[in-house]
Amino acid sequence: MRSGVIARLILLGSIAILSTLFIQFYIIFQQQNTEEKNLHAKTITALTNVSKKLSTASNLNTGKTITQKESNYFIVRLDDHINVNLLEFYLKTEFANLGIYEPYEYGVYDCESDSMVYAKRIVFEAEGPKIKKPTTNLPKYNEYIYYFGVRFTDRKVNPFYSYTWASLILLISTLLFFVYSLWVILKQRTLAEMQKDFINNLTHEFKTPIAAVSISSDVLLQNDVIKENPRLKQYTQIIKNQNQLLNTQVERVLQVARMEKTNFHINPELIDTHEIIRDLVSGIEPRVKAKDGTITMNLKAVAPLVKADKIHFIHIIQNVLDNAIKYSGEQIHIEMDTYDVPGFMIIKCSDHGQGIPKEYLKKIFSRFYRVPTGNVHNVKGFGLGLHYVYQICKAHQWKIKVESKVGVGTSLYIEIPK
Repeated sequence: MRSGVIARLILLGSIAILSTLFIQFYIIFQQQNTEEKNLHAKTITALTNVSKKLSTASNLNTGKTITQKESNYFIVRLDDHINVNLLEFYLKTEFANLGIYEPYEYGVYDCESDSMVYAKRIVFEAEGPKIKKPTTNLPKYNEYIYYFGVRFTDRKVNPFYSYTWASLILLISTLLFFVYSLWVILKQRTLAEMQKDFINNLTHEFKTPIAAVSISSDVLLQNDVIKENPRLKQYTQIIKNQNQLLNTQVERVLQVARMEKTNFHINPELIDTHEIIRDLVSGIEPRVKAKDGTITMNLKAVAPLVKADKIHFIHIIQNVLDNAIKYSGEQIHIEMDTYDVPGFMIIKCSDHGQGIPKEYLKKIFSRFYRVPTGNVHNVKGFGLGLHYVYQICKAHQWKIKVESKVGVGTSLYIEIPK
């Protein structure tokens, strides 16, 4: 995976997760704010009703009597002594009427002792409200003489309610998984880069001994002693052929390595595709005839001149022809055609070999992919040839496709826009 792709993945993933977290927190905050307002309004209404009823029972006038001292603590001022029994009854009744079932503690201020007295804790259970021992000391305010205080001891003052924790944990888990996935990707990328560098260095190191073996085999083939000894000549020719095969494989690895570099680019120029195809076919014709095979050309394209990178075009045609030879089986018969269709020039290479099963056709352009053949490996290679062809066609914005039928053969098409 290239650096640009990883950077975009990190950026888009981070934006998506942070946006989701922001929306979640915003929704939670709005929900909490709304519920707090509703509960506050209900509490004020309930305490106002309690104040009115206590004032009515004592024949007093009521004014602005309720003050919220803390987020969960309210005091209610009156103008006379407070009947504790009526206070408890009215609190239970009004809170129940308005659907307030949170535990609360209440107490009445005694100006003589300067303390909160008659403190009780009310807890709502299934069978009804229960009176329990207070858990906190209610604060007092000396500026008032007659008042009672109510504190909701279990009221949550943070924006996170219990039912939101599951979604928050899920989002945080997603974020952690995303971070872990990125870590794995970056680690794998580092390992892949190390592996790629190793292969590149290794293949470059192969070039020197390959060149030495090639020169040595040519010299040996020209030696009179070797020429006169059929057995030595045969072994020398085998050395030369296998060295050429090794050189071809190394070149393919290097081609793919160069192609996958971030600074890879093509150098288009006007080339004669027919001329290049004729030269390449002429070059491999002896190899085909040596196996009693045939290779025919039917170059009918009216305008064979196209803009392409000449070096890469030569390499992809070489790869296509090489594949056709390797997979033709014992009887080689290859057809190299060009023709015109509306808007395109088509280059077609067909063999009459073993063919490719339909389920493998979509994978043959993948790097290192080779069609499974069980335990039989008659055809050598790394699975880089068609991957290279596909990438070069993609760089030129050409289309490439393959048609194949098992036992009949395979045809590869390159569509070049006019």
